Amino acid sequence: MINIKRPQNKTESVTKLVSEHLFEIAAVLFAVLILGLGTYIIVKSRSGARTTGSVAGVQTFRADETNTDLLNTIAKESNYKYFYDALTRTGLYQLLQNDSEYTVLIPSDSAFKAINEVELNNIFSDNNRLTQLVKNHIVRGKLDRLDFDKVEFMKAESGKSITIKSTNLGTLFNTAKLMSSGKEASNGVYYELDSVLLN
Repeated sequence: MINIKRPQNKTESVTKLVSEHLFEIAAVLFAVLILGLGTYIIVKSRSGARTTGSVAGVQTFRADETNTDLLNTIAKESNYKYFYDALTRTGLYQLLQNDSEYTVLIPSDSAFKAINEVELNNIFSDNNRLTQLVKNHIVRGKLDRLDFDKVEFMKAESGKSITIKSTNLGTLFNTAKLMSSGKEASNGVYYELDSVLLN
């Protein structure tokens, strides 16, 4: 009886080869994955920026967290998402990055949510109105907490005057109540308000 050796099927050869070196293949793939992940982390950390969803669902970029200017300091706060979104939409965030000093009166997220939803959407959809709103809350120059007891009004970047009153309820800016003692940044200071200065 003659035994005739049949040539191996190509598919069988590949399958056998793969099965014999399965561990080596897995190790190489794992190494490539780790290398790729490491590269991504390095690039991401060097970029100095991270993304955060805006109030309107638009992705905005927050700058380097080690920077202590007004914009970066405000960006780290969790209660000022609406105001930060308004800054980025209007381009006024650039104002808070330069070397000039400013005092910023920031309505909390709760203050924005107290506005009628339709009206709030209308404001954020109208860049001119939104720009005016943001400028109503920015004052050129740095004012400490004690300064508010010495002045009766201050002029906002919008050109409008903000009346300051000390009452039994606390310090009022027009009708908005001061809710914090202030937080300093390298180019100014900001305070929290309980309502939005719309006019």
